[in-house]
Amino acid sequence: MYLGVLLLTFGWQVELPLVQGLAVWGGLLTIIFIKLHYEERLLRKHLPGWEDYAGRRKRLIPFLY
Repeated sequence: MYLGVLLLTFGWQVELPLVQGLAVWGGLLTIIFIKLHYEERLLRKHLPGWEDYAGRRKRLIPFLY
């Protein structure tokens, strides 16, 4: 879901290139990474098998990260 939002908003930035848009996209990227790590911390705390599952899966970009 997060990757979809990033790709969609990046596409808008490519279509209508503005310096402000690039700054907003960078801010969105930062917020998503902060939220991603916060959610993983909560999952690790509340779900006993999360470490094993997360170790076998990528977070945001399939096969990369």
